[in-house]
Amino acid sequence: MKSVNAGKTFHACLDTYLASLPLPGRTLTSADVEEGQLCRETLIQGGAASVPALLDRLGDPDFYVKDSCYDLVLEIGNPAKEILYGELGRRGPITDIWIVAMLKYLGDENAMDRLWASLRDPDDYVRHLSALALAFQLPDSSEAPPEELLAVLVEALENERTIEGTPFTVAGSAL
Repeated sequence: MKSVNAGKTFHACLDTYLASLPLPGRTLTSADVEEGQLCRETLIQGGAASVPALLDRLGDPDFYVKDSCYDLVLEIGNPAKEILYGELGRRGPITDIWIVAMLKYLGDENAMDRLWASLRDPDDYVRHLSALALAFQLPDSSEAPPEELLAVLVEALENERTIEGTPFTVAGSAL
């Protein structure tokens, strides 16, 4: 593959990559897709240096954008961990949920423990998303989940707000 313009920032590469994804209603040329893939490779090869640009987009209202950035951080792998740890607590509780999920995937077995305190957050949405994230990470076992987690999941059953720009409701996911 040919190299991307050396003057292009990670933010610009990310914008180009996201614009090249084949989504419904989007017309792309093969040149658009090729440039997007070159930018994707630039972001991955950028390693830790590209992680802040990817984390910046976790606040985007479009779940597809967030999920694409999440996947790119996971493709960067272990070089991203130091930046992820450094960003915990700096970008808000919703972004922290994404970050701890990345750290868990990248091998930090205790990453999800950071979310237990979020079950007492004054914001219902933060509590509910934290509970869902924790519930999805519970090991398969015959043991009942901790009472604190169950209480927030039951509370979430009444929340009809959608999750992170998806059509899925908190209540439906809590089931």
